[in-house]
Amino acid sequence: MLDVLDLTPVRRGLTHFGFEDTGEDRLTHWMKRNLGLTWYQHPSPQLLESQVVAKLQPPLNLTYWKGNPYRAQIRSLRADVKALAFA
Repeated sequence: MLDVLDLTPVRRGLTHFGFEDTGEDRLTHWMKRNLGLTWYQHPSPQLLESQVVAKLQPPLNLTYWKGNPYRAQIRSLRADVKALAFA
């Protein structure tokens, strides 16, 4: 994705990273074209979120999908990008 969208990782604070501003714009545009979003008001949203994620198994969700077969690869790629931002 870094190469496809020409993203340059940058440090954001002490522990976070993002992309330079025009890269953030390109990423946002890509997400709007390729990802879906919906919401539902619920008295216990975290409980509902964990159930929805368990059922739909979105590959990038590492919080609620514990059996995610891509978990190690995604964590490694995220760490690589963070390292670039902090270099």
